[in-house]
Amino acid sequence: VPGDLGKIPQKGRAFALAPSSATPPRPIQDLRRHSSAYVMDSDTIQAILWIVLPGFVAVGSALLATLVTQARMEVSLAKERAATAEARALVLAQNQQMEERVRAAEEAARRKALEELLSDIRIEERRYLRESKSLFVTRKCLVVQERLYFRNLPLTDWIEREYWLEEAGDSAAQTIAAATRKLLPGNPITSP
Repeated sequence: VPGDLGKIPQKGRAFALAPSSATPPRPIQDLRRHSSAYVMDSDTIQAILWIVLPGFVAVGSALLATLVTQARMEVSLAKERAATAEARALVLAQNQQMEERVRAAEEAARRKALEELLSDIRIEERRYLRESKSLFVTRKCLVVQERLYFRNLPLTDWIEREYWLEEAGDSAAQTIAAATRKLLPGNPITSP
């Protein structure tokens, strides 16, 4: 076939783009220099391609696998962060509820303890009439005595209060008693 660019060269033969009837192919060892570049035959190029191309494919697939793995890790990390944030919010809400419950329980316990204490405290009271007689005056007063108890233990001594009920006697004695009361400390002396 005229114009046939050439047949597949045999191993060890140089490839030339020339008709088959032209010059015989050159061997690989017979590389010539043309303007600082080596001329390579197709076997060498194919061999280099078969060596380099799988390396490029391996590097590319490793890069792709790394990118896919990194994207998966980022997605899984984002999911984990969201789950952690949700769990943290849940824990904070539970802690707040627990603190409120503890405060309410403490307040109820204090209130109960105070009620028990107040129920154990009681006041005992005694009343009697006292009559005091002096020269011409007879006085009657109501004496009230109170004592504070915790269960059966007295906390205070008897506290005594007197309420005057009546005063009976001579009119002269009453005027002397009234004048005496005016002269007691704390009462100012007034002239009539």
